[in-house]
Amino acid sequence: MISSTPTLRAGELSSLVDQCLSQRGYFLAASETFGTPQYLVDEARIHAQAERFLRAFSHPQQPTRTHYALKSNPSLPVVQTACRAGLCADASSGLELELALHCDFPHIVLSGPAKSDSELELALDHADRVTVHLDRKSTRLNSSHLVISYAVF
Repeated sequence: MISSTPTLRAGELSSLVDQCLSQRGYFLAASETFGTPQYLVDEARIHAQAERFLRAFSHPQQPTRTHYALKSNPSLPVVQTACRAGLCADASSGLELELALHCDFPHIVLSGPAKSDSELELALDHADRVTVHLDRKSTRLNSSHLVISYAVF
């Protein structure tokens, strides 16, 4: 039977707690300066994890693109770090597409249902970097300038 609950290796949780406690002064100073609640972003860790993921799936004979799902955390520092780390972007809304374009991702997939005309027009305006992922039922786009991909299940 496969367990759906992730397990930690021995010492993994205590190591994480020790790391947080070692930075206690930094966290307290940030809360005094900026108030609470707040999110602190460890850009070096995000960058390292992205590089680790890219290495794990890279293969010289099978080019791949790894996309950061903007809906997972659209915070500007996180998104900018993902872009600088060499990831591409997965946007599911017009706002996410605008954010990905603003951050200058090299490749963006616009996915999900119910795209407005303005979202599709924005994708078309940036067809050199944007792939629109539509289901086969969509017939609103028909342009040789736009890459359209279809999900096959």
